[in-house]
Amino acid sequence: MHWFTRKNYILQDLIFGSIVALLFSWLFFYTLTFAIFFLAAFPFFHKMRQTKRDQKAREEMLKQLRDGFQAISSSLISGYALENALVQAYHEMEQLYDTQNDFSKAWTAMNQKMLQLKLPAMEAFRLFAEEINLGFAKDMAQYLVIAKRDGGDLAGLFRTSADMITTVLAVENEIQTSITQIKYEQRLMTMMPPGILLYLQLTSIDMIMPLYTTNVGRITMVICLLLYMVAIDLGQKMSRITVAK
Repeated sequence: MHWFTRKNYILQDLIFGSIVALLFSWLFFYTLTFAIFFLAAFPFFHKMRQTKRDQKAREEMLKQLRDGFQAISSSLISGYALENALVQAYHEMEQLYDTQNDFSKAWTAMNQKMLQLKLPAMEAFRLFAEEINLGFAKDMAQYLVIAKRDGGDLAGLFRTSADMITTVLAVENEIQTSITQIKYEQRLMTMMPPGILLYLQLTSIDMIMPLYTTNVGRITMVICLLLYMVAIDLGQKMSRITVAK
């Protein structure tokens, strides 16, 4: 992910995190003063949201890599050399995907290194694999070296890898489908504590005021907040299930 996009995500998370900090400060301590302490946890908040974005981006990259491998395999079967097959696959991928995403930029750079810098196809592909940082691509870079040295069915290698990616994506989709109910319940449980506090503040503030004005009450709210944050973190980790490396 390039620097400008990463910077935009940090800004988005900072704005959203500030709103959450103000809300939690008010709900748990009945003052906005403590929002500054919540913002101290921004690195963890940003990391949690970035992990979600990275997981989604990884899934999209896997889909593009699968389609790229299938296109390369088809070109190789048609009689193209590896260098020409990579270029041909690049033109096919241009028609299918946004050329401004990270995968497409890496694929474009690979072709430029071959065509303009006259870099060997296998070396260009190895650099491409390092840039997108997907296990399937890195493995393929190693397979190509072995296939060139010992002889091998390049088209079959790309086709088999594409089939493996399809299987992995299908398994991950089944897993996500099976835990959809759990994720829904987790989101509901995440919303309940702030929702209950907001309801009580609006309807029965006198009943819960001791939680905000006494030492015992403040300590209780701090403990509840810590337990709440731990529960959110555990729920997020449980919902992050991947199969591919």
